[in-house]
Amino acid sequence: MLKLSSIFFIFLNLKAIFEDTFAGRYKLMKAIISLILTLASIATGLWLHKGGRPLNQIIFTIHKILVIGLTVLTIINFNQLLKSAKINPLTKNVIALTSIVFLIVFVTGALLSFDKLLNPYTTMIHKISPYLLLIALIGLYYFN
Repeated sequence: MLKLSSIFFIFLNLKAIFEDTFAGRYKLMKAIISLILTLASIATGLWLHKGGRPLNQIIFTIHKILVIGLTVLTIINFNQLLKSAKINPLTKNVIALTSIVFLIVFVTGALLSFDKLLNPYTTMIHKISPYLLLIALIGLYYFN
């Protein structure tokens, strides 16, 4: 599995990927905010998991707000990418992959919030999918 230090190394070196212009700094800022939101979502999700049922409503609300913020930021990024004239096929594939992983995270998270719909497969998928989302977001910023 990808180590957390490797993820931080990739994001700290994003400045070399982006040109030193306002647009490049804006892209870097969005990438860093995405990283922070993703890691905070994963951290609060782990906190919720360790706390067990019933869920701590404060942490659960923070977790949902972080995920909504990450979703909005990613939709804005997708929209800007798709409007650009020079989008390559690899970027389109990464956008599609990231969208699918986002959908998986949302659906499994919604199912886990209901006590009657708890399923070991849903739990396992929801434990794995945020890390896949993080990798997909890194790919999105790397190939953009």
